[in-house]
Amino acid sequence: MNDKLYLMIWLFALVGLMVSLLAACSVFWRVFYAVKDFIRGKRKTPERAGQKRSGKAA
Repeated sequence: MNDKLYLMIWLFALVGLMVSLLAACSVFWRVFYAVKDFIRGKRKTPERAGQKRSGKAA
C-alpha cells in the first residue's frame, strides 16, 4: 500500500513540475520577444505583436 502511495505522490509531483515548467517557458518566451521587439524598436506596433503572440499560443 505504501509503495502505491509513494508512486502516486511522485506522479503528482512530476506532473506539477512539468506544468510549472511549461508555464515558466511560456512566460520566458513572452518576455524574450518583448525585449527583442524593444531592442529592435518595434514599440510603435505593440498591438500587432500581441496578436501574433496570442495566435501562436492558441
